[in-house]
Amino acid sequence: MERTTLDACTPSNLAIYISGGIGDGILNMVFVRALAEHIGTPVTLLMTQPGSSLALFRAQPYVKEVVQLREISKLEGRTRVARISDVLAAGSYDALFLFTFRSHVAAAASRAGIPQRVGFLRWHHPHYSRWLTDQIWVRRKGTPHPDTHTWLPAMLRKVGCPYEARYPSLEIAPHALDVAQQLTQGLPRMVGFGLNASAPNRRYSAQAYAQVARILHERDPGLAFLLCGASDVRHIAQELRDALPSWIRILDITEGNTDICVSQALIARTLAFATNDSMGMHIAIAHGVPTVGLFGCSPVMRYAPCLHPLEPSGSPGMDGISPSVVADAIWSRLPGAIKMETITP
Repeated sequence: MERTTLDACTPSNLAIYISGGIGDGILNMVFVRALAEHIGTPVTLLMTQPGSSLALFRAQPYVKEVVQLREISKLEGRTRVARISDVLAAGSYDALFLFTFRSHVAAAASRAGIPQRVGFLRWHHPHYSRWLTDQIWVRRKGTPHPDTHTWLPAMLRKVGCPYEARYPSLEIAPHALDVAQQLTQGLPRMVGFGLNASAPNRRYSAQAYAQVARILHERDPGLAFLLCGASDVRHIAQELRDALPSWIRILDITEGNTDICVSQALIARTLAFATNDSMGMHIAIAHGVPTVGLFGCSPVMRYAPCLHPLEPSGSPGMDGISPSVVADAIWSRLPGAIKMETITP
């Protein structure tokens, strides 16, 4: 029997499963928004991201509800499948899209009797197809990073949904806008630096960031700099601040437990954003901020029109990305910058 598409039978209560880190969740929102707009109703997100991040996803007007599966996902075997199945059955969803494929979630969805279950499967996992009603097949390995922007368009296209990513994909809660405006009074022209990364070897050094800031400030003394990251990179922010003269204005949000929605609002206010492969990068891109991604030790992403990836030249690792190259990349993308001939130090 030929499957019906979303166009032929639009679901009224659609859920989307997304696992991974906060950045993975943000990365997927370009397609969450596309799918919600296509069916004309907000969708439910089933997520394993940390609870502190969920406020950002709940603030989106195209998201009806966020269901936290983080603790249940730590269970094992049949207990995990049964518990997730109970959650899905209680939601009475008529369609589930697995933006991240997990076999226990697919099994739970089938057990819960969700009529339409859509996902992607690797060629060496044909036995999982019994749990899905619609699937695309993907390579075992060698798929360009990130997988999301390789597989999800084809998955959405198969069920009749326009698959173009939606930019900007995130909106900002009103309270966060107010706080961000207060924090940036007197800082009308900010460049952001994303300091976080999933592993220390993916982080650009404080001294390198400081050199970028010096180059840019010399070209435009009106620039200020936003330092983004969690408490685990507070020492990097401190070293960066210590390396800069006092007249270069810095807004450092690594010092306190800044609400993720406020961090989002601050990043969205920057003129440009230079960043390690991190949540900050995905937030900047989600708001269409010109973004310079630093990929010294992680697969290069080329998935968004506003993202300019930089790779090492000469030596390997993050140290192989020259501060002068980073500064030039930011400068060329700064709206309203004074485009004078400058000899890079």
